Amino acid sequence: MKISKKIVFAFTILWFAIGVAAQNNTISPYSKLGLGDFRSMGFGRNAAMGGTGIGVRSPLNLNNLNPAAITSLDSTMVIFEFGVHGDYTQLKTSTETGSKNNANLSYIALGIGINKKWGMSLGLVPYTNVGYTFETNPPVSGSGETYTTRYEGSGGLSKFYLTNAYKITPNSSLGVNVSFLFGPKNETENYSLTVPDFYEVSLEKSTRYSGIVLDFGYQHSFKLSEKNELVLGLTINAPGLLRSQTTLYELQRYSGTSFTDTLRYEKGNYQFNDFPVNYGGGLSYVFDNQLVLSADYSRQNWSNLIVADAFANLIDNNTLAFGLEYTPRRLAQRTPISYRAGVNYQSGYYEIDGNTIESLALTAGVGFRMRSMRMNLFAEYKTRGTTNNLLIKEDFIRVGLNVSFFESWLQRYRYR
Repeated sequence: MKISKKIVFAFTILWFAIGVAAQNNTISPYSKLGLGDFRSMGFGRNAAMGGTGIGVRSPLNLNNLNPAAITSLDSTMVIFEFGVHGDYTQLKTSTETGSKNNANLSYIALGIGINKKWGMSLGLVPYTNVGYTFETNPPVSGSGETYTTRYEGSGGLSKFYLTNAYKITPNSSLGVNVSFLFGPKNETENYSLTVPDFYEVSLEKSTRYSGIVLDFGYQHSFKLSEKNELVLGLTINAPGLLRSQTTLYELQRYSGTSFTDTLRYEKGNYQFNDFPVNYGGGLSYVFDNQLVLSADYSRQNWSNLIVADAFANLIDNNTLAFGLEYTPRRLAQRTPISYRAGVNYQSGYYEIDGNTIESLALTAGVGFRMRSMRMNLFAEYKTRGTTNNLLIKEDFIRVGLNVSFFESWLQRYRYR
């Protein structure tokens, strides 16, 4: 077995990524709700194809949307992959508009073709994101004065996963994904009062989550001809358990002094919530080894996850996505370019005063290989929410890059 510098580099990036996993990847005020802003469009290729991947297979791209897909990797091949992204988000109400940019590491993953039937993968990906700041100026009861309330949040859950998949027949694969969810949701409410003296009261709440979830996947390939193939995919997760513990500080600070008075400190008991069963199905059709058409449907039963929230209710979310990939056949071109596009609709997983927060995303991208490296570029435009009923509308643009390094994992040497 040969372990190259690329593999050492891969685990160096993994160690670095663990340290930055909790950095903010959003500025959405909706990330205040529930566990934060759920976001998974898959890795580079999947993200460019509208977030489809349940029924998609590829020997050159990692696919985290179906555990069974890892068996499509070339035998004895290892792929190390990481992604980065930059976002532009514009927020609108009926009277105001604001925007902000941010960039971060998206994910890291490693995939290994152990042999012709067995594949493995592990990685670290964001599961939810929390990152918001907004202010209100409510009146002081019984006076003409107002005070400022500032809300801030950060953190989010990360997911470390280990996937094993096996070909039970030459055309059928089963996979299981063991995921460990962890991370905090940090929230601060800051009240600035000016009557009779200027002082601030801060309510700091930190909830740490942890849990284990098992995901199962199945894929079956129907060979219609030498260059045409239909792939069916299914996914479901077993009921899991999510543990949480909340720590609460209430602090008072007076202007012009360094004195801070602790008004309240509470450390709650562990709370246990059942993680809901989510499921999905997908199809892809490969035509003439050039065109890939894909479609996914998934349902996330978030209404069964009990999370205390005074602003919104978690509801079941339905996702419908379509994607395509076209790779022109050019005899003189040794490195073909794949062109991708897709659309993704979500019915919404939050309900605020009877209003669901729907979203619609359009995606596009390209992918190409250079020697032992493959690069995927993608862009996404998403709109979510509405300015009606005192709600917020988001227009979101993400540009991302993922890079894959290929290496022979198992090599046999013959000595003479």
